[in-house]
Amino acid sequence: MQPNNNTPPRRFSRPNRLGRSFNLQDTYPCPVCRNGTVQSMVMMETLSCSFCRHIFSADLSLQTLQVEDTLPKSSWIWNRDRWITRTSRDSDLTYLVWFTSAFLIIIPASMIGLPAYVFPPIGGLQLNSFSIVWAEMTLGIHSLIAVWLLVEHYQLPTYVAAKITIDRTIEQLKDRIKNQFSIQ
Repeated sequence: MQPNNNTPPRRFSRPNRLGRSFNLQDTYPCPVCRNGTVQSMVMMETLSCSFCRHIFSADLSLQTLQVEDTLPKSSWIWNRDRWITRTSRDSDLTYLVWFTSAFLIIIPASMIGLPAYVFPPIGGLQLNSFSIVWAEMTLGIHSLIAVWLLVEHYQLPTYVAAKITIDRTIEQLKDRIKNQFSIQ
């Protein structure tokens, strides 16, 4: 019986059933953006992603990969099939980010909303509804800022890929505009 040649090739093939160990000669899926491939850089003992351009250092004895160009320094363990997030022992920055996010959401909305309830306007309902709408808008906008701060801290793969795609699209548009005006 012959193998079925109609199946598409896998992006990251495994040489055997157990998978492969982590080494500097192969390519691997990027653990940050999950869109690019991580491969070793020429004449260096570091690796880089073809999509998000992050630079990684590798510890082959522990089968780990650590991103070097962001804070906090995230790291992953290769389990012969995929990357598994390695827990960080330094969580001071994480606590600070969560505290700042909570502060950004609670304090400004409270400073606007609480006086609206404690000291209602004498004139009627129209001014009272304005204060409540203002407090709700403050809560919503500050919540968006806090979510952005958390997503930047954790570097979620979907967010990183979208950010890179937007940056590349803007660069292409700038190049088109530049070429269009330089030809004429």
